[in-house]
Amino acid sequence: MKVGILSMQRVPNYGSWLQAYALKQLLLVNGADEVGFIDIEPGIILVSESIPCRIKRFLKDLRLMGIRGKIITRNHGKTLAPLFEKFYKQLDPNGGVDVSACDAVVIGSDEVFNAVQNSSWGYTPQLYGKMDCSYVFSYAGSFGHTTIKQLFQYGIAEEISHHLKALKNISVRDRNSYEIIKELTGNIPTMHLDPVLIYGYQSEISKMQSVKYEDYILIYSYEGRIRSKKEVAEIKSYALKYKLRIISLFCSYSWCDSEFVPNSPLDIFDYFKNASYVVTDTFHGSIFSIITHSRFCTLLRSSNMQKLTSLLSMLHLSDRLVSHYSQLGEKLMRNIDYQLTEEALRNYRLEAAVYLQKNLERAKEMRMEV
Repeated sequence: MKVGILSMQRVPNYGSWLQAYALKQLLLVNGADEVGFIDIEPGIILVSESIPCRIKRFLKDLRLMGIRGKIITRNHGKTLAPLFEKFYKQLDPNGGVDVSACDAVVIGSDEVFNAVQNSSWGYTPQLYGKMDCSYVFSYAGSFGHTTIKQLFQYGIAEEISHHLKALKNISVRDRNSYEIIKELTGNIPTMHLDPVLIYGYQSEISKMQSVKYEDYILIYSYEGRIRSKKEVAEIKSYALKYKLRIISLFCSYSWCDSEFVPNSPLDIFDYFKNASYVVTDTFHGSIFSIITHSRFCTLLRSSNMQKLTSLLSMLHLSDRLVSHYSQLGEKLMRNIDYQLTEEALRNYRLEAAVYLQKNLERAKEMRMEV
């Protein structure tokens, strides 16, 4: 049975790669014989920065980072591009699959439904199921920060509703997406956790060799996003108080003692596993912390609030959220009851396996009926 994944596997960050790899493995153990990836077809760009906004953002970055910081940020992005192209070839050596050759297509995971964002593909009906395949379903898809109001505002709600209603099953990963699906389709979607959490990577993590550094705070963010002077000062103060190095992973910050860009997405877990503390402001940074049982805190942003609030609530970890920089030290000092989290994960992993198995079985039955 041949299954295609329509996701964001080509986005150059470790979270996108690892969630794509994890979903591929989950499909293979739950009924798929062969799994490949489908590239996103470009659509209509709904959101783009105006020239005045670009100038305003540039000046703000310049004020916060300086000329040297801006140059480092730009060069860092150029370094990552060829590296992630190599990673993608490892993920899918065949370079993708033809949709029409698939017995089933899974849309997800990640922010596949996030139409109102500044992305290279924009709004494309393909991400909601418009494709040449008889069995299409989603797994842990997300609208990200897109709201139901915005879908109507941009005049795409009706078309999205039409395509979503044709999906065989809909699975989302956060409450905002759940409510949008319910309103657009009249159906109740299933809630599932991100594939990285469901797959768990425990076999891979157990084989990791320790990184050479000890006693460090790990910073995992997107380039240039932790730039509030108060946030930086709080992190540096905490590190100084407990005599810890500050190491950044994937991002480049002049205020960190060292920075690393792992040569393999799997290597990322070693840095999380051996960190004294983790400070992140990303969805997958929080997930990497959870599966390595790290002591972490997550900085809330307007762009990540919806998905992170749902994720950490489902795993009894809401107290890891930092809504104000002054909470950072206190949050890091709190112990985490990972036993409670693992108990919740066991149930979610079972539910995910049942969901994937049922959908792949139905797709197989449909293929045999033809």
